[in-house]
Amino acid sequence: MQHIDFLNYIQRELQINGAEVEEMRQFVPYKPKFLAKNDLFLSVGKVCTSVAFIESGAVLYFRENDDADKLVCDVLFEGSWVTYIQSLVTKMPSDMNIQALEDTRIIEIEQDVLNTFFEKFPKAERLSRKLTEASFIQIAQRAADLQFLTAEERYTKVLKEEPRLIERVPQYYLASLLGIAPQSLSRIRKELSKQSS
Repeated sequence: MQHIDFLNYIQRELQINGAEVEEMRQFVPYKPKFLAKNDLFLSVGKVCTSVAFIESGAVLYFRENDDADKLVCDVLFEGSWVTYIQSLVTKMPSDMNIQALEDTRIIEIEQDVLNTFFEKFPKAERLSRKLTEASFIQIAQRAADLQFLTAEERYTKVLKEEPRLIERVPQYYLASLLGIAPQSLSRIRKELSKQSS
């Protein structure tokens, strides 16, 4: 499992020098947090009050249906930011669960600290805007894929663009994320395996 250091990430993404990184580190009382596999970062009914950077591990965004089946909406790995923007912005209780898929180390920053941080470091706010735009693009692309691509095309696209989903996500979660029945996903994997052998 890869480890991505938070401060190194910030320095690289914002293109700032070591002194600026140190100033940010002193100013932002961020805290490392460890989530054991299956621990919840956010649960339905709670208000999201923070954002977190994944240094290592993975998290699963999901809702549950009436049968308590997990309907997977997203999976994020190290190097990604975790929050539930609808709840964070509106202060309304979340309708989404965010759960550690693996043992996960995050750097968590409370929203009030983040707002002050953005005022003091405008470069960081530009990064936030860029990440938000990328997230919306990803959501729109996933919706388009579900509408226009076949199940096999969706799977092969993931295989090419985000192999970590294939390598680290249990098949029943991956099937839910791709909008494919688990049995169909199993068949697709077998057929593709035969073609490549």
